[in-house]
Amino acid sequence: MGVEHVRRGGREAAAAGGRFSGAVARTVAAIVLGALVIAGLALHWATRESDRVSVERQAQGALHAIHTSIDELALQQETVAVWDDAASYLLAERRDMQWIHDNMGSWLHRIFRHDAAYILDGEDRLIYATAGGERVPLARLETAARSLAPLVRLVRDPRGVAAGRHDRLAGPLRPGSTVRTTGRTVHASRIALLGGRPAAVSVIQVKESTEGYVSRRGRWPVLVSIRYLDRDFLADLSERQLIASPRFSRVEDVRGGEAATPLDDERGQRLGFLIWRPELPGTRILWKLLPAILLVVSILAALATLLGRRLSHSVAQVESAEAEAKRLAYHDPLTGLPNRTLFQQWLVALAAERQRSPGGFAVLLLDLDEFKLVNDTLGHAAGDALLVEVARRLEAAMDGAGRVARLGGDEFALLLEDACSAVEVDRHAGRLIRLLDAPFAYDGKWLECRASLGACLDLGDTSAPDILKCADMAMYAAKAEGRGTYRLYAPEMSASLEERSAMLAVAKRALADELVTPFYQPKVDLRTGNIVGFEALLRCCPPGEAPFGPDRLAAAFDHSALAAELSDRMIAAVVDDVAGWRALGLAFGHVAINASAAELRDPAFAGRLIARLAAAGLPASCVQLEVTESVLLGRSSESAERCFAALAAAGVKLALDDFGTGFASLSHLKAYPVDVIKIDRSFIQDLDACPEDGAIVRALIGLAEALGLEVVAEGIETRRQRDLLAGLGCGFGQGYLFGRAMTAADAAALLAAPGPARAAA
Repeated sequence: MGVEHVRRGGREAAAAGGRFSGAVARTVAAIVLGALVIAGLALHWATRESDRVSVERQAQGALHAIHTSIDELALQQETVAVWDDAASYLLAERRDMQWIHDNMGSWLHRIFRHDAAYILDGEDRLIYATAGGERVPLARLETAARSLAPLVRLVRDPRGVAAGRHDRLAGPLRPGSTVRTTGRTVHASRIALLGGRPAAVSVIQVKESTEGYVSRRGRWPVLVSIRYLDRDFLADLSERQLIASPRFSRVEDVRGGEAATPLDDERGQRLGFLIWRPELPGTRILWKLLPAILLVVSILAALATLLGRRLSHSVAQVESAEAEAKRLAYHDPLTGLPNRTLFQQWLVALAAERQRSPGGFAVLLLDLDEFKLVNDTLGHAAGDALLVEVARRLEAAMDGAGRVARLGGDEFALLLEDACSAVEVDRHAGRLIRLLDAPFAYDGKWLECRASLGACLDLGDTSAPDILKCADMAMYAAKAEGRGTYRLYAPEMSASLEERSAMLAVAKRALADELVTPFYQPKVDLRTGNIVGFEALLRCCPPGEAPFGPDRLAAAFDHSALAAELSDRMIAAVVDDVAGWRALGLAFGHVAINASAAELRDPAFAGRLIARLAAAGLPASCVQLEVTESVLLGRSSESAERCFAALAAAGVKLALDDFGTGFASLSHLKAYPVDVIKIDRSFIQDLDACPEDGAIVRALIGLAEALGLEVVAEGIETRRQRDLLAGLGCGFGQGYLFGRAMTAADAAALLAAPGPARAAA
């Protein structure tokens, strides 16, 4: 009886203490929760209001750009429509269709990127059609011609019809007109739906610029131009208006995080919706406040954890023996974490429970970045130490808020059993990434333990295997975005993963079947026209098929093993070709080889390149290494710096590709041994029409000259561009004007041609 009394008294005291502790905890929790709710509501309102105003401004800017494109279309047409030669050739009894194509249809596509155009004679008969800059059968555009017949009739006879805001008809312009053409033109311009695609269309009379220059017996011909407002146009809109991921849809199918604005024609009929992912300044500010919120929540969680530990102390003693036995069977011997078997049991049980009762949970998969590199460079002991440290940090980060397991290799899993929202999952993931970001010391060296994290949030409607699969997709999506990042699963990731897998399969097939071949595009001295070198471009040449470029295997360049193997194949082939040219006595200057961030993270990359050159008896000066600005940023910068230093010491020059389009600081031109900067083609293509591009190019050339760097302009396609660049002091250039990418044999034939190799007649 005495023992039982003591036990009963202990239980009653424990129960009383538990009730008291619970009452205190509930009171404190209610006060804190009330304050948090009020602050959260105020913060939520301010965030939503700021985001709403931002979305409205972005929508106005996008619609203004679309309507401006309509006026620009007519202005561009005027350059060929009000022209004596055009009127003369179109009214001739025997029309020179090649002249019409070269000077009207093809010219509008090359210079202004008109997607399609056709011409009607005075009897409104279709006499010429072009699409994508190529002549096409007239039947190809008959459907479009029928759809746009009302616009043609309006240009022919505007009586009784009010002019639109983009029209210049026989009468005065309507109030509020945005027309930019001169008074010599007659045109009607609209936004319309052609074949289910939104398009800017313009119908303009083709007439003489000099009155009386040609004689006509009927009506003037008309030129119809079409510029589709999706695909390339949306890409330009994204760049010019700084809106992310724009797309067009016939219906308002807005997905998570997107906004939409209606797109109507001149009569107010709904054509569809412009949908984009808006910039949300309120949400961005909210994220800046997140550390303070996390601090408050962490304090509350610590208090709750302390109370829970004191109340569960006696139960823990009773269950310790059983827990130890299970631990030995279901835990990883290196880190002491639960293993894959136990984690899957947890997951199956929790998924079944959530299907029976309301609630949600989340699975997070974590994969260490560049773990293989640690093993290869520092040994497996260092790799084991890294795994143990990661396990320690993960357990410290969760601290009772979830479960941690090591699935095998460098992959860990976390289970958040009470996660009911993406915000909660994001909070945990952000904290994990921050904790893992700090390096730790091992044997006098600092090791990084950054990781890519993928998560799947389940609200009780997904099976355990599918949850794990979705989290795995999210993790690979995080790796594809640059590593050291986090992604929450979204349905579109399935397609993205399939696309990535397809790219990797193409790369593996290209390597297995030895399809990887370098093609060479010449670089030319703009002052003399002489070839000074080549850029080696990766091509895959399947038997019986046309060669294709690296875009079909782009994901392989972020895959450490595949990137290294592709690099080795390209370098080996380039070295063989260069050695062959030298054996023939051909003066080729140099060959530039492109390198990705994954290749530069390989510590043996520079040594392999130098060794191959030495084995072939080639001087290091006969090759250059081309990299984009992105490799100078983030985790790639340290390995890139070591690689560049080794190559520079050997005599290999470094070229910075696509200069001016990335996010690198100008200080990198001092910090790295850069010898050459390459001006991106985006600044060259509109050089003769865009004063801003000319100013940027002039500034880049002046910067390079001040720093003693060579300048290569990319994407030169016209003599006018070449002459402008030479006048600005640009030394070298490459582009279709000088030659497309060619095989090594064709490059040798070009070099062997008599006289100096020149790009233009």
